[in-house]
Amino acid sequence: MGVRFPLELLFPDLLMKFLLNFLSLLCISTFSLAQADSSKTLQEVTVRGFETRQTSLQTPASISRISAEDISRHTLSDPLPVFNSQAGIRMEERSPGSYRLTLRGSSLRSPFGVRNVKIYWNGIPMSDANGTTYFNQVDFNTLGSIEILKGPAGSIFGAGYGGVVQLNTLAATPGHEFSGGFQAGSYASFAGNARYRYASQRMNLLAAFSGRGSDGYRDHAGMSGYNGVFSCSFFVGGGHTLTFSYTGAHIDYLTPGGLTLAQMEADRRASRPATPALPSARDQHAGIIQTYHLSGITHEWQMAAKTSLTTTLFYSANDLTNPFITSYEERDEKTTGYRLLGRKVWGKTILYAGSEGIFTSSGFYVSENNLGQKGAFLYDTDLVSRQLSHFVQVQLSLPGRVEITGGLSYNTQLYHNETLEANGEALRVREKPGLPWSPRIAVLKSLNARTGLYYTFSNGYSPPTAQEMTANFENGQNVSLRAEKGVSHEIGLKSQWTRTFRTEIAAYHQVVRNALVRHVLDNGGEYFQNTGRIIQKGLEITNRLTLENRESFIRSTDLLLNLTLNNFRFGSYVNEGTDLRGKKLPGAPGTSVALSGRWVQRKGVYLTTDLHFISDMFLNNQNTLSSKAYTTTRLRAGWKLAVGPQTHLNFYGGADNLLNEKYSLGFDFNAIGSRFYNPAPLRNYHAGVAFTLKFR
Repeated sequence: MGVRFPLELLFPDLLMKFLLNFLSLLCISTFSLAQADSSKTLQEVTVRGFETRQTSLQTPASISRISAEDISRHTLSDPLPVFNSQAGIRMEERSPGSYRLTLRGSSLRSPFGVRNVKIYWNGIPMSDANGTTYFNQVDFNTLGSIEILKGPAGSIFGAGYGGVVQLNTLAATPGHEFSGGFQAGSYASFAGNARYRYASQRMNLLAAFSGRGSDGYRDHAGMSGYNGVFSCSFFVGGGHTLTFSYTGAHIDYLTPGGLTLAQMEADRRASRPATPALPSARDQHAGIIQTYHLSGITHEWQMAAKTSLTTTLFYSANDLTNPFITSYEERDEKTTGYRLLGRKVWGKTILYAGSEGIFTSSGFYVSENNLGQKGAFLYDTDLVSRQLSHFVQVQLSLPGRVEITGGLSYNTQLYHNETLEANGEALRVREKPGLPWSPRIAVLKSLNARTGLYYTFSNGYSPPTAQEMTANFENGQNVSLRAEKGVSHEIGLKSQWTRTFRTEIAAYHQVVRNALVRHVLDNGGEYFQNTGRIIQKGLEITNRLTLENRESFIRSTDLLLNLTLNNFRFGSYVNEGTDLRGKKLPGAPGTSVALSGRWVQRKGVYLTTDLHFISDMFLNNQNTLSSKAYTTTRLRAGWKLAVGPQTHLNFYGGADNLLNEKYSLGFDFNAIGSRFYNPAPLRNYHAGVAFTLKFR
């Protein structure tokens, strides 16, 4: 298990060959660059970071920034390779439409949605006060950038010690632009979108609609859904900018359920079968039907050259129906909130101060599931959640190219839970799980204009979600769960070695107390427990080479090589009388490698490749069962051609799982009966066409 050497033991033969070829391409491309004066310099872009809005080299933190070009490589496909190409990040899709995202951690808490990670969309919190984010409601085709801040960020972003993800929609260039596309593939999958953008001196507008669907690889795994997005910024003068943002989505997907190893080997495409005690996933019509809306308004006021104030108000609504193996849940959630951020510059000192509040009202109505129909009433829960964070941050520029950033936030979390059971009994729970103070200190030493060293100490917390407390109540477990608390130390090196080649290295040591671990019962139900302590150690290495020479046969080359090494263990945890001290965490592979490449020929023909290697990992707390290492591969080739001065077409085709690996899309860790596996499709294909039309 974990990291093994020598290299031929760490990587399979095919991956070793791919790695050697990749490194050879690096050398050849670098040599070609030396011969061509017209090669393009790798540009430094501004990242939001801890609201400092500096270049990545100037930011003392581990940040992954995914550009619009990177996202467009996988247009109308799932977003897994977009995220899995980054060091320290893993995204899974256990069934079509159900995403699970982890930053520097295992997947122990995330059976559905995203937990322990704070998500923002256009600066608006998507994460509700319950601590849950419905990531499957995002239209990734409308994003202009994704910024991922890894590690505790409680000093300025509140709850979520895993990190922060900032999703930003596309900005328009001057004039009008219409674009759209359609894609079809294996298992009757399809996706299409239409988009309009407009920009002038007074406004910047985006309006988009998309739809997708699939019969699914497995039995009882169909999915369909659609998204609508609208964003418009008005530059009204006097230093004022008003931005209106809205995203809405509907998704309806079936959940085939986990299989045992024997069941998966007998029939990979099967859904969870019936048992003597329980019906099958198909019989119960297990699935998710969900409608989500998020809207917000942001006012940016540049009061003076060195003073600004940003105010955001937002509202979201989520309606979800979940026929499950053992129950039928109806969920109604409403969230309101705000975020304030002020910035003031005095010479080489910058002060930031602000506040964020999120207020969620949730109703859970749970009944028996009678073959997909709502049956007898079981219980009804009304939950009011409040999450507040008030923060201050100071940034100092000192002599000797040293920058120090210090931040501190005061956080409060409140849950008021009232549950009424069918027998008339009532449960009232009022909890305040949280870590009031979250500090962060970061020091950056620039060795020269292209290289910097940094150290950060940070603290964060992640409260139990409403779904976790409800699951515990439903299965007779402790509902008074405690918040997870993470303390992290990190050192890193960032360097742009040449005009075209960049490296980032980050090593961290994080201790998590009261970590929440998911357990799955034989009937498919789940419950959560606080552990004593988890120790997480990791190393992340990112390398990127970007070349452009319009006079060469290969006009541009973009190569990315990322390596992640993890050693996550229980520090102190006794589970059902078993001491798990020193055991590795389930769902945390010791090694992962991501290789990505894009080559564009001067006539517009292009090729993109993605390879993602995941080492073996344990599937239960006792470390008695483990998965096999696997490698996922993707390829897409196409031709972008101009059919007019402002009109472009893009024809493309591709394949997923080129190596025909038999692996699991995600695992149900600690599942009773060893129902860990959610088999992934074998080799499959897709093809599509897209267009862009611009005019003034």
